[in-house]
Amino acid sequence: MNKTIRNLFIMSFLISLFASAIRPAHAQTGIEIIENSATLDFPNDITFNLEFKSPSPIKQVNLLYGAEGKSCNGGLARQKVDFTAAGDTITAEWVWDFHKTDSLPVGVKVDWQWEIVDSNGVTTLIDPKTITIGDDSQNWKSVSGDGITVMELSHMLMISAPTTSRMIDGLCSKGLLEKEKDAQDHRVTRLRLSAQSQGLLKALTDLQDKILLEVFAEEDAAELEKTVSHIGSITDKWLEIAGNREKER
Repeated sequence: MNKTIRNLFIMSFLISLFASAIRPAHAQTGIEIIENSATLDFPNDITFNLEFKSPSPIKQVNLLYGAEGKSCNGGLARQKVDFTAAGDTITAEWVWDFHKTDSLPVGVKVDWQWEIVDSNGVTTLIDPKTITIGDDSQNWKSVSGDGITVMELSHMLMISAPTTSRMIDGLCSKGLLEKEKDAQDHRVTRLRLSAQSQGLLKALTDLQDKILLEVFAEEDAAELEKTVSHIGSITDKWLEIAGNREKER
């Protein structure tokens, strides 16, 4: 019985993490993404663009980026990006100049993710995306669309891709996840919550919200926001260390 409860807990935990990975940022933070794209000018550079609306003033915008097998220290590099604000609309752009770094071969996937910090110190991570390095003879563009890839989920869970794949296979066999080919790149498999898992997720989310309200009812909201920001920084360090160890294997 205890083993069954343990397995159900682990399964529920994975579904909850998966769902949080594919929810839009504005669902919890009020940030509305207008554009999140990467434009490749091979073999010169990649231009990353972000445009969003925020109900709070923005203090800082960072870009986390890296190429498979070639990322700085085995993890994602962090780049502070200048931004402009027009009312509640913020735009940011940064160019990864290949002439200033090691060149990337055709076929390598580049992951990127935006990090937004508002004036209250609240940090929001935008959903990660991937672009594949190719030459000008092909119609390369940023991978977009609903769902999430195995690599993106691996980064979110902070575990290796093979381990993530095994977990995904287990959830798929139970009818909790669905796989389908990306509409733009059929080499990429995207994952979605099944109708069964969406029902389970709603029940878990309602229970989680109820418990969290009880746990943090007497806590100071400002202190909680600082704690969340610190956890975000710790998570970044965790990802970097995990990437280093994965590279050493």
